[in-house]
Amino acid sequence: MRFEQLLASVGSVIPPALLEAGYPQLDIASGGFPAETEHLELEVKRGINLRGVFVPAEHENAPIVVHLLESLGSVTYGTQGLLGYPCLWSLQENGFSSLMVDYRGIGASDGQRSPRNMPVDAAAMYAEALRRTNGDESRIAVRALSLGTLAAATLCKDHATSTRMESLARRPAAVIMVAPVRAESVVGNWLGKYHGRIVKLFASMMNLRRPVKVNQVAVMAGLKAPLLIYAPEKDYALPPEEMTMLKASCAQAGGEWHSSPYNHSGHVLTGHDVIPEEIKFLRNVFGLGARDDLAEDGSTKATRSWMRLLDHRQLRRYPAEALGALWHLAEYESPQQLLQLRRETKCDDHISGIRTSTILRAHGVPVRIVADSAQYFCLDQKTWVDCE
Repeated sequence: MRFEQLLASVGSVIPPALLEAGYPQLDIASGGFPAETEHLELEVKRGINLRGVFVPAEHENAPIVVHLLESLGSVTYGTQGLLGYPCLWSLQENGFSSLMVDYRGIGASDGQRSPRNMPVDAAAMYAEALRRTNGDESRIAVRALSLGTLAAATLCKDHATSTRMESLARRPAAVIMVAPVRAESVVGNWLGKYHGRIVKLFASMMNLRRPVKVNQVAVMAGLKAPLLIYAPEKDYALPPEEMTMLKASCAQAGGEWHSSPYNHSGHVLTGHDVIPEEIKFLRNVFGLGARDDLAEDGSTKATRSWMRLLDHRQLRRYPAEALGALWHLAEYESPQQLLQLRRETKCDDHISGIRTSTILRAHGVPVRIVADSAQYFCLDQKTWVDCE
């Protein structure tokens, strides 16, 4: 048992719920972010800025999704790899802008890392979304993961009982919570999972302090906005009796509840991309209708994952004809194969049994079939060249 965990268990410090994550620099160019992504800096205190991104949708007045990340999460991981957030691509593809910013002391953000700062940090993110919608909350959705669901609850908490605080009440158009947790038990449940029941019992006996001062059950039950919950079927961070409480609150709010078979960590990682139910939920809330056109090109989740790994700065230099050839896979190719080849090869590799054209396509080079031969589009020559 580490010293800071012992201190947390006796209530002498705030529990170490918000853990160190991310890189000290946010690099949009290498992070795989969509085109036109903006670098954001939000001042929460004199000399202390939160850093993140704004990913605009195609239409200027598109709804904005405010992302409240989990412990160990950071926007500096970009959109690629296990820790990245491809949801930024998925949401943009479906007509939604995204605002994703790291909490204080996380990634490239300034300040001291503490879960007690999360409510103020979340409020700053929401205020930026409001600024971009000219104060129109009907164009804002909140999407929170794990510990971030507590920050979301502080945003949605009803302050109407206090006249002085009434102006802080927020009414987003929709709320999505992935792997929600309770402030009263999240640290104790984490300690029990990784350090045993004795440590958890000791912590509970010594009045473990909540990392965020909010009652998730009450906030969720009283939520006025449409609500979607995506939670593991079994979750050490939300034991059965607590999950029953949240399910009841979700039902009271008229929300949707969807489950996955993954554990808490695996579930949160799957939540780095959107689930189909989310897209249906969001498009319904914002009156965007069905998106049948997405299936016209035969694209799948694997295809979109592959496309996200490509160098989009280079892709913007290709003419439409070349890009059309890139997305048109041959019968012997699959997105899964291209993903694997991209990870394991270089563009100029020659591998027995694998077509040169397939390796080129895996690395984002447009390829077309002419008669019985393959050609690739050469950017330098701006024309089609026979594959060797």
